[in-house]
Formats: sequence, C-alpha cells, structure tokens
Amino acid sequence: GRSRAGRGEGGGVKRRTIMASSTFGDYEKVRVNPLPSRPSQTRPEARWWRELEQPHLSHELGPVTSCEYQPGGAASAMAKRDLLVTCSTRLLLVDFYTQRVKKQFTRFSSTAYSGTFRGDGRVVAAGSDTGVVQLFSADQSRDVLRQMHHSRNGKPVQCVRFAGGGDNTHLYSAGDDAIVRHWDITLGEETSSYAGHTDYCRAVSCSRSDPNVFLTGGYDHRCLLWDARQREPVRSWVHAQDAPVEDVLLLPSGAMAVTCGAAKCRLWDVLSGKLLASLDNHQKTVTSVRHVVLEDARRGAEAEDDGGARSWRAGPRLLTGSVDGHVKVYELDTFELVHATKYPSPVLSFDCTPGATQLAVGMASGMLAVRSRPRKRRQDHPASAAAGAEGGNGGRQRWRSMLTASSYRYFLRGQNHKLTEEQLGDVTIAVAPKQKRANLKPFDKAMKKFRFREALDQSLQTRDPGVVLAVLEQLCAQGGDGHALQAALSQRTASGLQPIMKILCKYVADPRTMKVSVPIAHAVFDLYSQVVGISNEFDTKVMQLHERVQSEVKAQEELAKLQGMLEPLLHAQYAQSGL
Repeated sequence: GRSRAGRGEGGGVKRRTIMASSTFGDYEKVRVNPLPSRPSQTRPEARWWRELEQPHLSHELGPVTSCEYQPGGAASAMAKRDLLVTCSTRLLLVDFYTQRVKKQFTRFSSTAYSGTFRGDGRVVAAGSDTGVVQLFSADQSRDVLRQMHHSRNGKPVQCVRFAGGGDNTHLYSAGDDAIVRHWDITLGEETSSYAGHTDYCRAVSCSRSDPNVFLTGGYDHRCLLWDARQREPVRSWVHAQDAPVEDVLLLPSGAMAVTCGAAKCRLWDVLSGKLLASLDNHQKTVTSVRHVVLEDARRGAEAEDDGGARSWRAGPRLLTGSVDGHVKVYELDTFELVHATKYPSPVLSFDCTPGATQLAVGMASGMLAVRSRPRKRRQDHPASAAAGAEGGNGGRQRWRSMLTASSYRYFLRGQNHKLTEEQLGDVTIAVAPKQKRANLKPFDKAMKKFRFREALDQSLQTRDPGVVLAVLEQLCAQGGDGHALQAALSQRTASGLQPIMKILCKYVADPRTMKVSVPIAHAVFDLYSQVVGISNEFDTKVMQLHERVQSEVKAQEELAKLQGMLEPLLHAQYAQSGL
C-alpha cells in the first residue's frame, strides 16, 4: 500500500508539473538597464582628445630619446607622415598607417641622439655619443651621405636641427662642449660656430620663416636667441635659477618662444625678452615641448554644419611631456590646461602631426606608444551609386548565380520577404508566424530553471556591474518573500563573497543604485553577521562598506544643514519680490 501511494503521489506531482509548464507564459529575460549617465565634468576639447584610439605599443632596445614626424605641405595635414624614432644605436622609420618599422639606420658605433628630418622630408640627420653628425637618405639607401665631426675630443652631440625658412643646405648641431656649430651639408664643412653657453647645450629650435634665426638652451639655465650672421647672441634670458633647460621652441609666428626645464614651462616675448606666462602643471622635469594648430578647412566646414559647436577646436595648442609620465595640452590664447594623458613610464620625447591626427610618445622604458585618430570611411557618391544600380558605366553589377532546385537556398526562398502594404491588406494571403528562438544569456538560463545561486555566479563572471545589479534586483522581486535572494547569497565562502562586497562598496551610496544595493547589503549582513571576525578578507570589505556609508551619511547631514540655512534666505527673497 505504501508503494502504491508513493507511485500515486509521484504521478500526481508529475501531472501537476506538466500543467504548470503549459499554464505559465514564456520566460522574460532579465532587463539590464544601463545606469543613468552622470553629468560630464570634462570639457568638449578633452573629449575630442580622448577620441584617439588605444595606443599601439612597441618595445625598442633602449630609451626613446627622440620622435619626429616627416614634414609636409600645409595643405596635406591628413597625408601620410612617417615617424622617425631615435633609440639606442639606431634610427627607425615607422610607417604612418601600420606602425611597423619600414627602414632602419644602424651606422652608429654608439648611442644616437636627436634624429630629425630636413624640411622636404627626404634627408635625415642625427648626432651621436662620439661627437659625429651623420646624414642619411630617407627614401633611398641606408648608406651614410655625409659625416661631420662636431667635437674633436669626442663629446656627445645631443641636438641636431636643419635650418628653417626653406633652407635645405644648412643645419645646426649642439652638444656637451657648449658650442653650437653651423654646417653646410653640401660641402660637409663648418661655416661658423657660436660659443655663448657655459654648460651643456641640449636644445636648438630654428625659425620657420628666417633661416638665420635660431634659439638655443643649455644646462647653464640660459636661453640664447641667435642671428647666424652675428657671433654674439641677439637676446638672452634665464629660464629659472634652478632649472637646466631641456628643450626650447620658437613658435611659427617668430614673436614667442617656449622654454622648458625642471617642472616649469615658460613663454617669452622674443622682441622684449619679457615673461608672458609660466605653466607649472607638471610635477617633474619637462623634457619636450611641441606646437600644433587644430584648425583647417575641413574642420571649419564641420563647424558650420553643426552650428558652430566645434568652434572650440580652432586655434594653436602647446603640448608638453614630462618625466612624471604626463603629456599635457594648453590653449595658447588663455594659457589654460585643457587636457592631460598619463603614460606608464617617464616621457622623454613625443611628437604630433598637424591637426592632431596622430600622437607618438617615447618613454624611458623603451616603449613607443602611437595613438591615431579613427579614419572616416569614404561614402560613395550618390550619382555613381545610382549609375551602378542601373548597370551603367559608372558602376559594376554584382554577379549572382542562378537559383535552381539543386541548391539548398532554393527551398529557403521567401522566408525573409517583407510584404507590401497591398499584400498586407489582402486577406487571401496567409502568413505563418515565424517562431524565433530566444537567445538567453547564461544567467537567464539559470534563472529560467530557478537556479538562483548559479544565476548570480554567472552574472558575477561577466564583471559588468549593470548585469549583476539587474540579476540582484530580479532575485529581490522573485516570489516576493526573499527566498530567491537568500538562496543565491547563502552558503558562500569569504572568497565567494568578495565580488558581491566589492560591488556593494562601490554602489551602496550611489543614488542611481541605492534602491537595489541597500536591501542586498541588509540581506548579506543578516546571513553572515555571525561570521564577522573570522575572515580578514570579509572584515576588510565590511570596514570599507561602513566607511562608505558613514561618509555618505555625513555628506547628507552637511547638505541638510545647508538646506536649512538656504531656506530662510529664499523665503525672504520670495517675500520681498511678492512671489
């Protein structure tokens, strides 16, 4: 009799289960609603700089001491500009699009310094640790075109620059002998020398408009403005008393100069020698400075199309790199910091293409980071697209094979056909509803089978706070008595509670998620209040959660006091205005 009752009870349970599955509706997926976005505190220009893609990283043999993009015409801001990288005992020519090394110059017996392009981009020059300046062809062989001995006693040549103003036959070299030399590269001979510094000369910048004007900076804390036709400096000023000059820059206008050393970057009036601005936003030595103009015809047209919303882009910008690992962007009109980017190693050099389409940063660890702006896909012209659709000469029709019963596609025809309005109104056409298979996530599959613990574990594996909070909210609402949430949270180890406690510590005081995170925190403490003090990991998270709640309560108390002080003032103002 007992076995019959057991069989009868089992059969009754089985029949009830079948009825329940046929009565209940389809499973509804867990709705993962994105958290409401907070008001952005970043400026539009900072967001524009962040549009640069993730950096393409490459590890070189030594510290990257110099980066320079190949020069080009003013109208070719978006043109291909290869990158010249100086590291260890070689120069690397990196492709603009693929960021791969396309050419190497290895004719150095010691460390190479200050690889630079000539104004036309066809010749490359670099100094060395032995005091020799070498010239190479950028687009032909790797052979040395010319060797010029800067220092007879073998002191390093730290800086090499070609003359500006369209002069492609002269260059300047400066080194640890504190002398700047002027060379004629067609003859390989020195034309003049300038001995104005008393310590290492590490930086040279040439005027873009006048081939005879150049600026030098040295470790004697001084910056000297020279005219190649005179032996004495035209202008001299001290960067700072305790700051050796690491880099100098003459702006394209020729009226302003930039010097950087220690943690300071300063702008000077060339004509009067007066200090215009001091930029002290870095924490360590500023190693390099660059100038870029974010303005061209293409961006101007875009600004007109969107009603001038992009007008903030226009204008010159000053970029500085420092040993503290930051590359910072300043607006030259107001000398205001508009953006900063952090890199994992001290920044020794960097360069930027016109229009900031690509940014290359060289670091002391030998890492080269290249960030590019996403390129827009070209859209086909409407006229050519129409011509291609009609089969004219402007386009080419796509070839299609003839559909016959010998192919499986023949029996699938018409499944994705959309009815026209006339066909939808025709009652003689019967349309069979097509059942779509639900694509459920792993946590949805577990929720469908009432495996609440497994559903929570699957949501935690996604490492998406929105998914975890959505599953927890669904568990709170499941059944209405909290048994689903209790089943999902109970019988967990200290390591199993770590992801949950981490999310609670982050979102318990967030107004966007407080409705879900606070009940979850109560449920966790109801289940595990007796194990506090046993696990150090759990105790640490409990203390963090306590501190977060205490800080939020304190902030709410301060806001309540502020509200109490403002209410009488507002009421008095409303009473005076008669509102």
